[in-house]
Amino acid sequence: MPTYQYKCECGNKFELFCRMSEHKNTAECQCGKTAKQIINAPRLIIVKDIYYDSPIDGRPITSEAARREDLARNNCIEYDPCMRQDIDKRARENEIKLDNEIDETIDREISMMSARQREHLDSELTKGLTAEVVRI
Repeated sequence: MPTYQYKCECGNKFELFCRMSEHKNTAECQCGKTAKQIINAPRLIIVKDIYYDSPIDGRPITSEAARREDLARNNCIEYDPCMRQDIDKRARENEIKLDNEIDETIDREISMMSARQREHLDSELTKGLTAEVVRI
């Protein structure tokens, strides 16, 4: 059964809970005057079906409250789609940082070589030898 809201000239607002067949656009206020119905947008409450097993401890999750409890119990946070972008950004930043560290290490190792070793490396590279960095 729906709830209908009314407002009287005296300023009193009240609600009536009745069947649609019993509904009227006016109702009697406590002051004795006739109150008019306030037209509101319908209220829609959506309850999501939730049923899954916790990926951490396997307990069944069957409600929003159980979901919040599971997140708190396992020290987790709610997933936000923007988190994926943040993870990708951090991965790119880490890739760049690692590449820079590799370049610095190579430059440092080359600078520690003897003049003869550097000349040998330079001649191999100018003859077409390529070096490929492989991460293990």
